[in-house]
Amino acid sequence: YKGELEDLARQRLAILSAAYREKLKKDPNDVGAMAQLGILYGEYGLYAEALEQFERMLGDDTGNAAAHNNIGNIRFMRGKYEEALQAYTASLQAAPGDPGIMVNLARSLQKLKKTDAAKKRFQEAAASAPRGTAFPPGPGVDGRKTNRGEGENGEDPGAGGAEEGSFAARAR
Repeated sequence: YKGELEDLARQRLAILSAAYREKLKKDPNDVGAMAQLGILYGEYGLYAEALEQFERMLGDDTGNAAAHNNIGNIRFMRGKYEEALQAYTASLQAAPGDPGIMVNLARSLQKLKKTDAAKKRFQEAAASAPRGTAFPPGPGVDGRKTNRGEGENGEDPGAGGAEEGSFAARAR
């Protein structure tokens, strides 16, 4: 059944991505279509293709917070925590005070064993978030695909890093 499931997933991706690919044919600079296509690719584990879309978003706007954040998400998913940290830092510079980006940055710091810096970022995120804001438990696309479970190395499961196969894309 594995082959059949893979075929169905490819078919579903083709259907879901068709509208965004069509938009990009009409307007190759449609940042919204790039973002959504990148998110879809990320959800389906096509990280190189997702990264390509997010990097394209930076073509005309190097300060695009969502693009940097999503690039960080891809790098985080691949275990490239230092590169993810750089992308999240660029994202936070473009959108200062964004608590979601702060959480992503903190998760990278946590993975890099920079516990004090991670704790500080988590606290800043909590302090700047509107009251009642629930942060996603880890990278997941708009909260639809999450990775709740045991945290690694004593991490809080609700603030744990990404698991293989999940994807965080916070489209703004």
